[in-house]
Amino acid sequence: MMPTDPPSGDVLEICILSRGYGESIIIKLPERGWFIIDSHLDDSGSPAALSYLNSVGCNTEEDVQAILLTHWHDDHVAGAAKLIAACPNAVIALSGFLQRDEFAQFLESRGAPEAGSFGTGIDELEAVLEVIAKTKQPRKWCWAEKNIAVGRDGGTFRFEALSPSERDFEEFITAIAQMAVKGTRLSPPPRNDSSVASVFELPSELLLFGADLENGPKGSGWIAVHNAVWQARGKATFFKVAHHGSKGADYEPVWVEMLIESVMCALTPWNRGRKLPKQRDVDRILGRTKMAYAAAKPKAAKKPKRLNAVERSLREANIKLTSEDSAQGLVRMRKVAGGDWKVELFGAACHLSDVLAA
Repeated sequence: MMPTDPPSGDVLEICILSRGYGESIIIKLPERGWFIIDSHLDDSGSPAALSYLNSVGCNTEEDVQAILLTHWHDDHVAGAAKLIAACPNAVIALSGFLQRDEFAQFLESRGAPEAGSFGTGIDELEAVLEVIAKTKQPRKWCWAEKNIAVGRDGGTFRFEALSPSERDFEEFITAIAQMAVKGTRLSPPPRNDSSVASVFELPSELLLFGADLENGPKGSGWIAVHNAVWQARGKATFFKVAHHGSKGADYEPVWVEMLIESVMCALTPWNRGRKLPKQRDVDRILGRTKMAYAAAKPKAAKKPKRLNAVERSLREANIKLTSEDSAQGLVRMRKVAGGDWKVELFGAACHLSDVLAA
């Protein structure tokens, strides 16, 4: 069940939501509006961010300033069209990859049988673009060092994209060109090069959101963020750990030079195929900070087994039962300027040390 207590005006709030597959992040700035990064569906089939905002009394039609969809994978965009429709005043930010002609040509191949591994994410993005066209909401294409939102007076906050870099795009185009030449299957690249990592710069805080960005060759991915983009920003006090805590998204200079010691951090798990995080991922992260949390566990909640006759009777009566052992989890972090983080765990959320516990 979602909490119902809204933050007071002077509180900075970060919520990380997941069901074990999918993630959504909500940020409330002190004396400012709300921001959303990515979308997934909760147990009721509604966008989880929308469910939370409604539960705490947020006027989504007026108070959501920006929504960032970091990339097209379905665990990051499920329900995004409905979410955006409920937030008609929000700026909609999307990966700059989606704007490029080469990428559009690549996506045309997804209808072929050999290119069917994209899931439902692209279909959802098409629905998103239809909603934006109808509501006429401003749209921003994100590349490294692109502002998504800035305080009206120019100094109170800055929400900025840290990726993808031009090198990320070049690597992606090279990869699909090689697939075309070799006649091999057109499938998503093995890394999330298009993913938009981002930062909130506040007067006394830096908040780093890793999305699904991974390490890439020749100075792309996190290497590019660290070497070319982060520069003299300082050290972040919060980190949404990238790509479910996987080793491929871990770059030591990020922890050493971009984050404070004992940084507050959280991740969302991956509940498909080779589940993430692994025990070695948990150990690696906890070796850097003990202030680490997971919004859910990398396993699916078991649905209750009922007799066919019972299931039929429930359907005929239009009754839908939700298991108390919900997979939905929420890590909520709040603080006032100069204070310490207060962490609350709801549903399936847990400390990272417990994420792999049965």
